[in-house]
Amino acid sequence: MALPDKIKVYRLRNLPGHVDRQSAAELFSACIDDASPQDIRISSLAYTVDPWARPPTKIATLTFEKVSGDHQYDCIAISGLASHPFGSWQPHGRNKSFMWIRDELPQSLPTVRFILYGYDTILHPSKSFQRVPDLANSFIDVLRADGWTSPTAKPLLFLAHSLGGVLLKQTLLMLAGSGQQQVFIANLIKGAIFFGVPSHGMAVNDIFTMLGDQPNKKALITDISAESNYLPQLEKQFSGVSFVRTMKMYWAYETKMTPTVASRGNGFSRSGPDTVLVTRNSATGGRCIIDPSLTIQIDENHSDMVKFSNGDHRMRIIANRLADICGISWIPQPPDSGTVSTNAPANNTMQHPQNQQVIIGLSRSQVLIEDPIFWDDETVLKSLHAPERDVRLQQIDPRASYTFDWVYDKASIGLSQWLQRGQGIFWISGKPGSGKSTMMKFIHSDQRTSEFLHNWKSRAQQIMVSFFFHHRGNATQKSFEGLLRSIISQLLEAEPLLFQVIRSMFDEEYHKRVNMKGLGSLQLDILGLTRSCKIEEDARLDHAIENVIRSEDLHTSPHQAAVNLDSKLHLLIKSREVQSHRTAVNHQLLPEPANQQDLQRQEQEQSFADTIDENIKKIVQRQQSRINIQTAIQNEEWSRSRLEDALLRICSQSLLDLDLIFLLDALDEYDGRPEFISGFLKDLVQDTSFSQTHIRILFSSRHWNVFQSEFEACPGFKIHEHTGGDIRDYCITSICDTFQPPGSLLQFVEEIVARSSGVFLWVRLVLHDLFRIMEEHDHTRGQVEDYLREALDSLPDELEEYYGAIIDRIPFATRWDTYVVLESLARYRGYLTADQLCGIVTCSTSKACYSYDQWLQVRMLHDNLSPEHFIRNVSGGLVDIVHPNVQLMHQTVKDFIEAPQFRQLVLGRNRANITEENGHSFLAKFLYLDGLPDIEMYTGRRALTPSFTFHAREAERTTGLSQYNYFAHVQDPWRNKWQSSQLDLAAFAGLQLFLEDAHKENSSAIPDSTILISSLEDGMDDGLLLKDGRKIARSLLSKGFVVDKDPGGLGQIMSKIWTRNPLHGPDEDYTNLASDLVNHLKATEIRIDWDTDHTGEHGLVKYYGKPLHLSPPNVAAGLLERGADPNAPDSIGRSPLDYILSEGSLHTCDPAHLYKMSLLLIKHGGLLRITKRDEWLIYLHHLEKNGFKTQIFQDFSFPAWCDVPAPHIERKYSRRRGTSRVERREQRARVKRRR
Repeated sequence: MALPDKIKVYRLRNLPGHVDRQSAAELFSACIDDASPQDIRISSLAYTVDPWARPPTKIATLTFEKVSGDHQYDCIAISGLASHPFGSWQPHGRNKSFMWIRDELPQSLPTVRFILYGYDTILHPSKSFQRVPDLANSFIDVLRADGWTSPTAKPLLFLAHSLGGVLLKQTLLMLAGSGQQQVFIANLIKGAIFFGVPSHGMAVNDIFTMLGDQPNKKALITDISAESNYLPQLEKQFSGVSFVRTMKMYWAYETKMTPTVASRGNGFSRSGPDTVLVTRNSATGGRCIIDPSLTIQIDENHSDMVKFSNGDHRMRIIANRLADICGISWIPQPPDSGTVSTNAPANNTMQHPQNQQVIIGLSRSQVLIEDPIFWDDETVLKSLHAPERDVRLQQIDPRASYTFDWVYDKASIGLSQWLQRGQGIFWISGKPGSGKSTMMKFIHSDQRTSEFLHNWKSRAQQIMVSFFFHHRGNATQKSFEGLLRSIISQLLEAEPLLFQVIRSMFDEEYHKRVNMKGLGSLQLDILGLTRSCKIEEDARLDHAIENVIRSEDLHTSPHQAAVNLDSKLHLLIKSREVQSHRTAVNHQLLPEPANQQDLQRQEQEQSFADTIDENIKKIVQRQQSRINIQTAIQNEEWSRSRLEDALLRICSQSLLDLDLIFLLDALDEYDGRPEFISGFLKDLVQDTSFSQTHIRILFSSRHWNVFQSEFEACPGFKIHEHTGGDIRDYCITSICDTFQPPGSLLQFVEEIVARSSGVFLWVRLVLHDLFRIMEEHDHTRGQVEDYLREALDSLPDELEEYYGAIIDRIPFATRWDTYVVLESLARYRGYLTADQLCGIVTCSTSKACYSYDQWLQVRMLHDNLSPEHFIRNVSGGLVDIVHPNVQLMHQTVKDFIEAPQFRQLVLGRNRANITEENGHSFLAKFLYLDGLPDIEMYTGRRALTPSFTFHAREAERTTGLSQYNYFAHVQDPWRNKWQSSQLDLAAFAGLQLFLEDAHKENSSAIPDSTILISSLEDGMDDGLLLKDGRKIARSLLSKGFVVDKDPGGLGQIMSKIWTRNPLHGPDEDYTNLASDLVNHLKATEIRIDWDTDHTGEHGLVKYYGKPLHLSPPNVAAGLLERGADPNAPDSIGRSPLDYILSEGSLHTCDPAHLYKMSLLLIKHGGLLRITKRDEWLIYLHHLEKNGFKTQIFQDFSFPAWCDVPAPHIERKYSRRRGTSRVERREQRARVKRRR
């Protein structure tokens, strides 16, 4: 462990006279990046002694608890009902200097940053009618605003007390079921500790009495009462979401009674009779009985259970549980910072024996030879390039019925002049929906941009790069890291000479890591070898060493590179005169010793030769470690610091003159602090150290205050102030194309243009509403004008309010259909037709799955309706129908639907509170019934589509509920051929909660099933991630599934070990899955099938054998330890040892693998059955040629054969040209790689 740095003490002057310690810490932390008030400890705060100070100021003495930015986790503490966010965690008494979350936990968990969250739930007096979902929505806004949607955000932990835990549960549920940003935050959550959080309500009768007729009585307090219907449903869904997402939760409960609230004088206090506020069963959600290991008993009342005093042993329990959630170690008793152990190492580098290095120096005549380093530009670019880099640019619709030509023609705009002669930054601002992204794509693609930028007198290399921020996209499309990756990759693609900058950066990183691991250099390693052999150092030796180093081929496989270096070093030693040891070094067979003296001499020579072999082996290992470092540097994910360093180096380069133009769209969609991204742009254009790189930036954004303050002085324009003519043309064209004659609509055009404020999307919505009125009212001109005027006056001017107004206009009787249609469109990955959406609405309310005949009848009942007319009515115009597909009219509509409050807005509070399903749930139901038919659809059978399995899984992840009850009684023969039960469906689709509910319903169902592994393997072929497949397998095994009942499924899994990536050896994921399954076999000798192959005159034949035949070394070792027969024959009589050497084996032909497997089998008694002696000798020669020692096989008296004669079979190998089957397999593999 590194020695602790001495803590530095700081003085902070000129603080306002009214601040206390907490507010001083808050003020100071706001001035420091990545610092929170909890990071600052103020030991003293006093008025300055200067008598002339006016007004009087204070001076603080402070220290930093830790270095900002070095934490790995964030832990947010959420206090309870009507509590103080800081004081509620402090012990009673006048001394308020200790707060365990601030003072104790950071010492035990130094990699965790602790943050306090407070919210207003004052009970009396109060006019608030907020409920838990309202509090959760505010909390989500805070999480988003404070950076937990950034790709660099740390994993989240929580400490939650009382109502704070209810708030946390609701927050997680809303995050999991909302849009991409919210789901990103949900994925950060690793776990929580709940303190007295009511899962089944708490005793609040005394609070009811206190509140009287206040609105919070029927809102917030009713929600958490013992009679609440809300809490049990919340607990059920929260448990499901946290289970599917493998979060770790612990539940603390109180074991002392708490005084109730009673009237006292003119107020209220907790002086009434004692009661248990939250019972043990409610606080743990029943886990105190089901799994007590997840619970923590705290012998305090409800309030005091989180008020730990200094030295309280229960703080160690909490720290231990938090460490368990993170999977890290905690420090039970931190050492006194004032003492330093004299035995501590001088650095923090752990010295491994194989990396220990004798200090070897160069003589004056020797020249330093750098390690061979090769950086592949294509590999570097591949590791840097993000597939999503240009997706947003491609998604933006080109200009439609309006033109942006004016942006070049109007002199007042200034863009043409800036492109030709401008400096610094040009800013295009505008309102949402005003066409900023369309404008940026237009500028990016229009040839006039390149013409204006071109300066015929300049010899600088001009490069234009672009990045279109997209906050609805993935992390790469909206992050600072994504911006840097895009800029750097485009620059490297445009100017390959810049790769030199990246290579120099990699060189520095390589030498840094080599030095940290004490790996020295290849030259020093070889010198150490030659000096140990007492070889004279001269120019010939220097030249020979240089030849060895220069000839290192870094393009070969790691094993082949090691073999090559081993051979070169032996050749180097043998080519030099080794004093008194030449015979041994040459590794010649020694004659029989004539006497004892000869025997001792030969033993000494052999010992010396073995020492040389061992030293060469160590050099090869150290060189391989250095090569591994190169490979890691070149292929590893680009960190933010590396990206920043690379861009800085490119901007500071001196290789050539560069003229760079950055086009950045939607800066307001950057997923971080706008102040940071603004400062970054200004730094780029103002840095005077970029002597040969000139940078200009053209960007667009909304007109936020932070951008206004930073870029007000920059040239630019507001797009919505210049699109009036385009909007006018758009309105007139749309009206005239729709109505002939245009009637009364034209008189409203100027008003629409004026009110639009340049927002095209708003205009489109208005025209849609006005056109609808024209079509619905066949009245006189005056009456129609009145209707149009009334409608236009009632329309909001802001988009989000407009969407809400559209929803309000939809009749409440059809709001459920609206919810289903819009939810399904927002969740579906692709396009849905109007007919499909009608089907989704039809099955959305069903509680049990229709039979096939029932479904056909239900669908026939709706055939007489017009699907497109129905969708238009229930969507309120928020969708576009481009026959036959239906899509949301704009991305802002998708954002509106994915907002946490959408369900309540559409369905109303009461129905929203009892609605559990979302678009994923509806889509899973429909796609199960009406999925795309397979090629055998006309025989009555259908295949489940990947879309079904995706939405079924997402329904579990976003709602926390399974659809077991819906599918519980499906027994239709027209389903896919493998699906014989609901359990097969769950295994195929990877439905974890489904399996949990099925097991609760019938605990013998899973042990009695037969083909669940086969179904699981089919699901993984169909898109189920391997990590999720392994979760399902472990769930099945924990519930008693007998692997022996599904040998076919086991055979498929074990075959995939070798066939998933045949050129890269055994697949690690499938190996781990197979290991889980094999470890649960009751019999190790079951028969399993694997792939087909040609065999003689019988054509395609299915091979079968034992699990040992297809096992990689780690799985095979487990089987052999459990008593598996190492000589069990397969279908054509091959033992496992025969099989791995045979030409048709699925095993990789890598010599290292074959050596390890054959040695493992032989050590456990493995023998040959059908392999002939000459074939075995050829195999040994193959191993020796690749650097493996084969003497160990002779030590086991090998080759040896089973006594049992092999069956008469057709031989499948050839002895042409003395090549083994292994060598022929390796030759074929090389041909595949070349192809």
